Amino acid sequence: MATNVSREIILELSKRCSDISESGRRFFSEAQRDIEGKIYGPSPREVMSPELLAQAESLRRDVRVLTADIIEAAQASPLMSREDINDATSAMKTAIAAMLFRDYRRWGTEVLYDDDMVLGVRQAGQEETDTDLCTACRRFDEAMNRLTDLAALLVPGQPITVVGEDYKFGRMAVDEARKSKPEDERVHPLVGAVVVKDGEVLARAHRGELPESHASTLRLRRNWPISTSRAALCIRP
Repeated sequence: MATNVSREIILELSKRCSDISESGRRFFSEAQRDIEGKIYGPSPREVMSPELLAQAESLRRDVRVLTADIIEAAQASPLMSREDINDATSAMKTAIAAMLFRDYRRWGTEVLYDDDMVLGVRQAGQEETDTDLCTACRRFDEAMNRLTDLAALLVPGQPITVVGEDYKFGRMAVDEARKSKPEDERVHPLVGAVVVKDGEVLARAHRGELPESHASTLRLRRNWPISTSRAALCIRP
């Protein structure tokens, strides 16, 4: 089990996500200029310069290390689940495949039929096919956005036990935080809030829900006066 994750570690992980994302954008921009006008087969890698191929390998290593560190922090962070860790692993595989100009895809279980007779179930798996530069760039960007979102969901670790309804409402607040949208181009933490009274959910809100203010605050104040008795659960990494 990982040691308790600190706020400093979370900020450092977010910065690394941003740095790798920016490095990836520069790489694909340089790759576009490098292969322009060249004839190649299934993969742009066939005509890329050794320098750019070395950059791709370095980025793949960086993504692997970053993902391992995010997973380690997630294991020490309250309310981060096995699903979050699986998402991080999947995003890493997609990013690495993109740097190889491969299209990484997953499929779920599939029931095999012969007419109306069930023959069995094929287990979930993955496949990789050659892809073009634009698709690789888009998939890398999507994967890094996912890793960035997961890093933003981390909460400083502490030895706590969350049980019963507290856990349910805590996970609900995390899910709400996933919907957050930044107010500008800067990196912002994801914020989700759930208002609960006597076990009943009265309202939910997340960052960026309303453009004029932090929706998680503004919406709650609009719906309930400050003096109203309520329980608020807010997850803010």
